[in-house]
Amino acid sequence: MQPQPSQDIHIETETEIASGGTSDGDEPQQNPWPHLSGFVAYKARLRDTLVYECKLCLPKTSTIKAHVSSLNNLKQHVKRMHPVKYIQFEEIVKAGSTRGKIKKRPNSSNTSTIDSNADSSGSHFLSPPSTKKVRQQSIGESFGIVASGSAVPQASVNRCIVNFFVTNMIPLHVVESDTFNTLIKTLNPSKSTISRRTLGRRIADSHTLLKQRLIKILDKIDWVATTADCWSAHNKSYLGMTAHWLDPATRARMRAVLTCTRLKGVHSYDVLARTMINTHYEFHIDKKVTRTTTDNGSNFVKAFVQFGSEIPADTLSLNSLPLSDIDDIIPSHDMDSNLDNPVSALLAETAEEQELEYISLENVLVMSENNNYNDNDDDVTLENFNNLPVHMRCAAHTFNLVASKDADAALQNSVFKGPYRIAMAKSRALWNLQSRSTVAADCINTELGRRLVLPNTTRWNSTFDAVVVLNAILEAKRPALHRVMTQLKVRTFNDQDVTILKEYVKVIK
Repeated sequence: MQPQPSQDIHIETETEIASGGTSDGDEPQQNPWPHLSGFVAYKARLRDTLVYECKLCLPKTSTIKAHVSSLNNLKQHVKRMHPVKYIQFEEIVKAGSTRGKIKKRPNSSNTSTIDSNADSSGSHFLSPPSTKKVRQQSIGESFGIVASGSAVPQASVNRCIVNFFVTNMIPLHVVESDTFNTLIKTLNPSKSTISRRTLGRRIADSHTLLKQRLIKILDKIDWVATTADCWSAHNKSYLGMTAHWLDPATRARMRAVLTCTRLKGVHSYDVLARTMINTHYEFHIDKKVTRTTTDNGSNFVKAFVQFGSEIPADTLSLNSLPLSDIDDIIPSHDMDSNLDNPVSALLAETAEEQELEYISLENVLVMSENNNYNDNDDDVTLENFNNLPVHMRCAAHTFNLVASKDADAALQNSVFKGPYRIAMAKSRALWNLQSRSTVAADCINTELGRRLVLPNTTRWNSTFDAVVVLNAILEAKRPALHRVMTQLKVRTFNDQDVTILKEYVKVIK
């Protein structure tokens, strides 16, 4: 017959357990997850059921019941009610997963807690000591920091990959390279990259989503201004357009890119007009655009002369007057003649435009039976727009043309003409050598520590930028520049040349 327990053994009743009637030394056993105290407060325990109150819900009282062997109820509450804190909650759970383990309890329902003063006769109530070793936590885990990165979903990684390629304009085939895949695996072995085809679809989907979002924003705006510019790169022509408006609430200046369209063939005035009108129609702003700003290129000027809207009488200005009204202000002249007139030179047709004929608006735009907005239409119908908006010419470009014309007029003065041409001839000789010879370019880069900025006929301010750089080199590294010019067999700059180049920058600036 087994000996009975001594009378000094204290057996907790269910009422005592529920009311928390235990000593402080038993608290770790009563609350198996003390590392979650920042999220929930332990209140009571009834057999295998633990009662907590959510601290994140305060001042509202939210009671959560959980089984001693499962955190699922706590996780679901935080995930559902506090999704922002869920990742942090998961990290702390993982960091503290080796703490607060509950010892295996006997199956008997009347199991009692044994007081530390119990004698050896009651030792058969004690559970055998656990043989499992508890792993010591790292410093990061002790502060709730998890370095595994498993909490980051694959969808977030995919979004970051798409954003990385779009923002940096990286070729899509890089996503399938071994080095990029190694990068992703090194950062997180559980994550993988995406294919080139998937990346292309994701980028197209993102573009569609952003376009729809921009259309919704512009639908709430009453007046919009746009800009347009045309350029060529790698033997391909493009038209870029942007939109500008004031925020209705804050009156802050807002802007967005509308399009960067590939233009095939000659970017003549009718092609530019059709593309600009289609872009306005595509974003549902064809009746909201008050002005479109471009440079003074003759193809843009002719597009707005042919298809532009009329200007209200109270807002007439020389900058935006139709071509037919300029004669009322400027002395009449033959626009096709070779007169040395700033206006005629500004509006003169290029050689490639002289081969074109003015055509009607119906011939420019493809007619469509559907008069409603439809993003799938390549062109728009005549009934859906009021031609192009009023033309606004770029002020910076206009001032540059004025300065250029003044400089050309000054060339007629023999005192200035000779020195100016000599200084610019030396400069152009140096620029041409760098652009045409790799040996000369390497020599310039070695001696000066940089390359020269080269003028570009398609960029109206490029000559100014090139002279600015040349002046800076003449001021800081004039001996080195002269060594380069001597080595390349180019006449060096004298003091008069330096003065002329400085005066040129002052005038054009």
